[in-house]
Amino acid sequence: MSPRSGDTPIAWLETDAPSDVLEITGAAELRREMARDMRVESYADLDDVHGWQDPIIQAVATRLRAALRGWIPMSDPEAETLVRAAYAQALRRHFGGREGIARTLDARRRQRVVERVLDIGGKPPTLGDLAEAAALSPFHFARSFANTFGMPPHRFVTVSRLDRAFHALRSTPATVPQAAAAAAAGFSNLHHFRQLFRRQYGVPPSDISRQARTQSIRHR
Repeated sequence: MSPRSGDTPIAWLETDAPSDVLEITGAAELRREMARDMRVESYADLDDVHGWQDPIIQAVATRLRAALRGWIPMSDPEAETLVRAAYAQALRRHFGGREGIARTLDARRRQRVVERVLDIGGKPPTLGDLAEAAALSPFHFARSFANTFGMPPHRFVTVSRLDRAFHALRSTPATVPQAAAAAAAGFSNLHHFRQLFRRQYGVPPSDISRQARTQSIRHR
């Protein structure tokens, strides 16, 4: 659907729970610079791509949302780094963008690292675990990871696992208590989980469960 006033398409989304929409738009100069560096200059202004999910962009959006809500402090350089990471991932995944391996993790290494982060069968991975998954030394891995994901490894691990718990609490509030949601996301200490959750989302986990229960009752 396109509005008469311009060519920007509008996509309507229907959800069964309260939702936020976060729009991330880099400055024109930043977009041109990144598209040029990644050898896809014709995509300096990204086309819309709907119906896909990406763990890197999800983590970036979650972090930016927390900062915009005033729940966590964030400097301008950190915000720019996150925006660059989101654009780089979109250019890589959908528009054929390429970066030098020395600066970022290639697709195979990214996939292995993300799989290791999302594998909640054991303890949260250490820097050494993730570096091993990427077949790099911890030093080179940490630098390449930050360039790729826009945040250090430990922060990406925490944000990704909190996001998993958030969606579990919101999707099935009647059957997933806080302790179970925390454990399923890889958190063994419930008190620590609640602290991190409130810091990231501005509310305790119980508020998310309560909102989801209320929404579920209304739809019956």
